Amino acid sequence: MNVTPNDFPRFPKRLTVVMEKLSDLTVPMVRAFEDKLREEGRSPSMVKRARSFLSMLLSDAMERGLATRNVARGLSSNRKRGRERQAERRAKGRLKVGIDIPTLDESRAIMASLKGRWRPLILVAMFCGLRSSELRGLTWANVDIEKRLIHVRQRAW
Repeated sequence: MNVTPNDFPRFPKRLTVVMEKLSDLTVPMVRAFEDKLREEGRSPSMVKRARSFLSMLLSDAMERGLATRNVARGLSSNRKRGRERQAERRAKGRLKVGIDIPTLDESRAIMASLKGRWRPLILVAMFCGLRSSELRGLTWANVDIEKRLIHVRQRAW
């Protein structure tokens, strides 16, 4: 049977149709398909879903005896892991004052302009290094003014 993309008139033109026998697919062909999707501007999650769908089709074909290997299953993702990620972070360098974080004068200007109910929260955010969810979970019961301590006991999502 000779099938062409024109045999699928209901498919939107922006979708890519792979016209290969599942049993003839190779790892380089699947990788090239992923690269083509990326070049067309598809999001990383869409590329991952396309590979997952292809892997599912190949698994079904294997169960039916129509393919001998699932070439999409063994592909490694382009996501960096462990040491690679750490090396990349080190190469990026440290945060730069005045670019990534405010300078001392900018911090003083921010503190001077703080008024009202948000002042305590912004000051804690500036000086304590809490995560935003930890800041949102703070209550006045968590603050010990005499001992100058803030107890982080919960997070708010």
